[in-house]
Amino acid sequence: GGMAEGGHLVHSQLITAGAAAPIPASMSALGGNHNQIKAFLDHISLGQYWRLLSENGCDTLEDLATADVQMLVNLGFKIFHANRLVTAVHRFIRPAPPVINQPTKRKRASHVRTFAEMYQRVEEFQNLVNQVGSMSAAERDPRSSISRGAYTQYLRIKELAEKEQISLTDEKYVNVKPTEKNVKEIIAKEKTSKMEPTHGVPLPSVISNNPVSVP
Repeated sequence: GGMAEGGHLVHSQLITAGAAAPIPASMSALGGNHNQIKAFLDHISLGQYWRLLSENGCDTLEDLATADVQMLVNLGFKIFHANRLVTAVHRFIRPAPPVINQPTKRKRASHVRTFAEMYQRVEEFQNLVNQVGSMSAAERDPRSSISRGAYTQYLRIKELAEKEQISLTDEKYVNVKPTEKNVKEIIAKEKTSKMEPTHGVPLPSVISNNPVSVP
């Protein structure tokens, strides 16, 4: 039975060459998440990318929903294919929930309303990073209240203000939205007010030196 054996070898090599996962094709075909992704890709005529996604650890449609076009292109997708996939995933998996004036309970408060809140978030995120060891782990942690992007943004605002010795938690800034642009404006204002203690009113000495001549 040399022939059969040879054929068997070729077959097992195909599997090991093709899939990083030790799951033989037949097992994943029985169902489960891989099949879900494959069926989905077939549905939008992109079945050829199934293996690529699977090799890169994309195991569920939820994983797929987190992908963006750039990420897929980096994996080796053609850009319009990536675009088709991202659009389709969002349409199929995450149909927009009907908006019925409900208080939205989102895990992440992506925008803080006050500087005090911003400082609190920065501190929470820093503590989390210390606990879990890295920023990306902290961002994925269910306890995280902001994204890593927001954290770096807030940190920059905080450092800007500290450098200029401005206390953003001051009463006067309570209604100012915590954005970098606003902080820069605050800094600019503080600088001009430090330079001109009288807020731009000409100093008395200037007036007395130039008596106004009435014709």
